[in-house]
Amino acid sequence: MMKQSIITKKRKGKVLPSLLLLTMMTVGASAYDFSALNKYDIELFYTINENGTSVSVVKGPELYSSPQIVIPGTVTNDGVTYMVTSIGAEAFMNSGVTDIDMSDNIESIQGNAFYNSSLSTVVNLSKGLKSIGRSAFENSKISSIELHEGLESIGYRAFCNTPLSSIEIPSSVTLIDEWAFYNCRKLEFVKLGTNIKNIKSCTFLDCASLKTVELPEGLETIEERAFSCPNGQGLTSISFPSTLQKIGREAFTSCSFETVVLPNSVKTVGYRAFFGCKRLKEMTFSSGITEIPDGCLSSCESLIKVTIPEGITKIGTNAFYECKTLSSISLPESVVEVGASVLYGTALSSFVFPSKLKYIGIGMFSRCKNIATFTVPETIQEIRDNAFNACENMTAITLPESLTSIGTGAFFYCQSLEKISIPSGITRIEESCFYQCRALKTVELPANLLSIGRYAFNECTSLYQIVIPKKLESIDNYAFQSCSSLEEVTLPSTLSQLNDESFQYCSLLKKLHINRAIPPTGRGANSNGSWNNGIAGKDNVCVLYVPTGSKAEYEELKDTYYRNFQDIVEEDVDGTVYFQLRFKTDGNGSFKVNGTSIENQYVIEMKTDAEITIVPNSNYHLSSLLVDGINRTAEVVNNTYTIQNVKENYNIEATFELNPVVLTIKTGDGGQVGVSMKRNETYDCFINVEDGWQINTVLFNGSDVTSRLDGNLYTTPKLSNDAILIVTFEQNGESQARFAESNSNMKAYASTDGSLQITGVEAGEELQVVSSDGKLLTTIVSNGQAIRYQLPSHGVFVVHSNKKNIKLSY
Repeated sequence: MMKQSIITKKRKGKVLPSLLLLTMMTVGASAYDFSALNKYDIELFYTINENGTSVSVVKGPELYSSPQIVIPGTVTNDGVTYMVTSIGAEAFMNSGVTDIDMSDNIESIQGNAFYNSSLSTVVNLSKGLKSIGRSAFENSKISSIELHEGLESIGYRAFCNTPLSSIEIPSSVTLIDEWAFYNCRKLEFVKLGTNIKNIKSCTFLDCASLKTVELPEGLETIEERAFSCPNGQGLTSISFPSTLQKIGREAFTSCSFETVVLPNSVKTVGYRAFFGCKRLKEMTFSSGITEIPDGCLSSCESLIKVTIPEGITKIGTNAFYECKTLSSISLPESVVEVGASVLYGTALSSFVFPSKLKYIGIGMFSRCKNIATFTVPETIQEIRDNAFNACENMTAITLPESLTSIGTGAFFYCQSLEKISIPSGITRIEESCFYQCRALKTVELPANLLSIGRYAFNECTSLYQIVIPKKLESIDNYAFQSCSSLEEVTLPSTLSQLNDESFQYCSLLKKLHINRAIPPTGRGANSNGSWNNGIAGKDNVCVLYVPTGSKAEYEELKDTYYRNFQDIVEEDVDGTVYFQLRFKTDGNGSFKVNGTSIENQYVIEMKTDAEITIVPNSNYHLSSLLVDGINRTAEVVNNTYTIQNVKENYNIEATFELNPVVLTIKTGDGGQVGVSMKRNETYDCFINVEDGWQINTVLFNGSDVTSRLDGNLYTTPKLSNDAILIVTFEQNGESQARFAESNSNMKAYASTDGSLQITGVEAGEELQVVSSDGKLLTTIVSNGQAIRYQLPSHGVFVVHSNKKNIKLSY
């Protein structure tokens, strides 16, 4: 590929005319101002620096091929002498230079200056050198180098992947950037200068031959993976200064030292800081830290002694994971929290718990094969998941009454455990809790136990007897699967859930007693919840024994829960037996049993009475009550039906219908009648009128509907609720003759509260209210407004005016 290079010449900072050259090159394009021969007639190329008085050696149009390079202190071009102060970026990258000698005028070696070069034999660095740039010597073959006082910084990956065997950092250096000596696999010795405060991330990562590092007083921080050696070699000894405050995550992973003492100045230790240090035997933590981080000493398989000072409150997850020779450890009283698998796979045979620690953490003693017996102190309230998983040589464990929970898989594969007594505070045996405890012969379950989880005792092949507590409510899938020594099991009347294959492969199980007249149901073993082989599985010799009177209920479930039993046999059961009342309604009412509201079913103790209260919804009443298909409606008194001395399961069904509405009719002659009528229908009301009287007013629920009369007939709207029809009468014909000829619009009626309402009377007109026995109750002079008068009692009344008489009742 043809590439263009621009060659310019500068003199005293002035740019001369450019000359454009085309050259065939195998490296990147170069830019320089002039070239000159050194004393060995080697042509070097230069650029003039911004100050105009100094130059940098730079890459030429072709790679430098001479094995020996001497960089002069000064160079002259066009009569101007320049001081040579820098080796430019990529100047000798990929070159064949093996030896280099530079004057003390050189102040900086820039990025990639000797990257991937053949530099290996003699390197005389300038005594005036102040900075070594990014990847300056990376991938070169340099095996030794002297850094002089005055050097201030070493750049990112500066000596990465070189065969350096040792390095001493002068006290003038204040910065060594990240990855500076990464993968220097022959580096054996490092001495750091006194002004280094921080060793950055991955500075000495994967220096597999590194034996000794001298860390200076004044050092404060060792960052992430600074000395990590993933291939398992690295540092063989180290001493930390008293000024050190922080060690970063994985800082010393897989190093080879045998002893670590952290000074009390250390306040932070990072995740897996000493992970996989396989030769580490002794570890002393700083009193300045409050927690040991996750994985801190994980897989330190030679560790035998750990000193943890008071003040540490937390031990992180996997902190001592697989420390296979750690046989004892003392946690200070200050510890209140432990992460998962803290002591997983250690050689511990016993353990003293800090009094403030209230639980045994997840997997805390998992695979501790030296534990033979174990006593959990009264201070412990929880044993969390997999706490003793695969403690395969543990034969016995004592649990305290303080325990409130035991986690999933807590004793999984403790195949030497022979017996255990579960404290009274435990209400659930969690999933796989004793799975594959093949030596377990006896288990004492607490009286308050409510449930046994999946696989809880699966493959406990020596378990020959177990007493199930009388309060147990559920047994999950595979709970006792492959308990091949069990011969007989009795399940209590409280058991309502018994899941698929709970007792599958119990090859000696001959009798399974379920002391419950209501068959326990449960969940299938298949992923979709369907049933597989039933509770006892297939190819069993087991007979199912159930309470007298309940066989039919179990027979109904033979295709699912209770398939594959040899037979189902009824027996009289000692102790409490429960029956089930199942309820069904048409949705317009509900039930109470013995005062308790229920939905679909009610469990009741045998030989007790069941007082069933039928509760219709608003505006409904009981239509029929069926008990096991027999109509018992006639035996319902005040919406109550009682089953005495319950001895079987019952199915109870109620239907309801809407209450009728009542139409109350009040007439002016004192009549009042309430008539029951069907809801949502209209009714014709024919009004009989006495001789000498005619209809004055018809009110329906307080509204005047007189205008809707068809002669003497009034038709109600559809009646959805109770209603009141009030009719008043006025004198007519000859009886009215003595009154003036003028018409009167007067109307009168009594409302339900006895309030006489009079309207349509002109101002100044005098009215009299008279009782049915002729007694004058009141005289009223109208002011032209509606008149209200409270009637003194129920009865028939007449309102007199000089134009009309009206009869009404209240």
